[in-house]
Amino acid sequence: MTLTVFGALFAASVGISVTPGPETMLVLRYGALRRRAGLFCTTGTALGALVWAVLAITGVAAIMQREPALLAAVKTVGGIYLLLLGAKAAYPLLRGWWATRRARSRGGVLTAATASGAVEASTGSLDLAAVNASLRTPTALSSFTTGLFTALTNPKSGLFFLAVLPTFIPADPTLVDYAIVVGTIVGCLGLYAAGLVLVADLVSSLLRTPKADMVLDIVSASVLSILGVLILAL
Repeated sequence: MTLTVFGALFAASVGISVTPGPETMLVLRYGALRRRAGLFCTTGTALGALVWAVLAITGVAAIMQREPALLAAVKTVGGIYLLLLGAKAAYPLLRGWWATRRARSRGGVLTAATASGAVEASTGSLDLAAVNASLRTPTALSSFTTGLFTALTNPKSGLFFLAVLPTFIPADPTLVDYAIVVGTIVGCLGLYAAGLVLVADLVSSLLRTPKADMVLDIVSASVLSILGVLILAL
C-alpha cells in the first residue's frame, strides 16, 4: 500500500469516525455517567466494527446487501434496541417523577432534600438519589454488551465496510493489506470514541448536579429514541 492510498484511507476513517450515529450517543452517555463505563462501551463498539469488517471481507455483508429481508431484519432489531435504550435512559426520570407525585398525593412534606432526589413523606422516606444512582450507573459488562450489540445491529457499518474495502484493498491482497485497512478504520473509530469518553467525563465532573443529570437523561432518551425511529423508518 502506497503512502497516498494510506492517506486517503486515513482521511476516510477519520470521516466515518466523526460522523454522528447511535454509537456516538451511547459513548457520550456512558462516558458522562462513568468514565470506566464509557471506555467499556467504546471497546464494544470497536469490536462490533471489527466484526462488520470481517463480514465484509468474507462476503457476508455483500450477501446481506443482496437480501433486502435480511437487511431489514437487522435494521428492525437495531431500531427496537435503540428505542429500548431510550426508554432505559428515561426510566430514572419517570421513577423520580412518579415517586414525587405519589408523595405529594399522600400529603407528604417535601423537604430541601428533594433537590438531590430524596423525598420524605409522612408515610416514610424514599431515597430517590440512591435509587437513581444505581439505575444510572451501568456495569462494565452491560456497557460493553450495549456498545457491541448497538454496533452489530447498525447495518450502516457493514455497508460502509462493503463500500470502502474494495477501494483500498489491492487487486491481489495479502493478510497485511487487510490488517492495515481494518486496523486503520477500527483504530480511528476507537480512538475517537475514547476521546469522546474523556471529554464527556471531564464535562460531567464539572457539572455533576442533579439538574445536569436530569438534562443528560432527557437528551439521551430523546436522541436514542429518535435514532431508533429513524432506523426503523428508513
